[in-house]
Amino acid sequence: MLSIGYDGTVSGGASVSGFGPVMDAEVLGTAQINSDCTGKMSLKIRQKGTTTWTTAETDRFVAEISSSMFTQEVTLVITMVDLGKAMYPAVQGTWKRISPVPDAVSW
Repeated sequence: MLSIGYDGTVSGGASVSGFGPVMDAEVLGTAQINSDCTGKMSLKIRQKGTTTWTTAETDRFVAEISSSMFTQEVTLVITMVDLGKAMYPAVQGTWKRISPVPDAVSW
């Protein structure tokens, strides 16, 4: 679960699986959103219980925003463009907002 603040600060936690068991991690980073609803996100992670941060990924995204009188839905359509050395970006997906209130949802 990640939170993007009004200042573009990204923080939260994630469960990461790659070529081995699932790892619980803390996530920090920044998101820059352009006026045309495109943007870039840079993230770093550290495994829970450790002190070393590693660069995790750089993402490009398009923010799809739909509003009604009472709600606003935000979905980020993400393409990972950099996953670090010897890793090829191959993941595209969507991140959907599940709560407009920070820390209102937890796993």
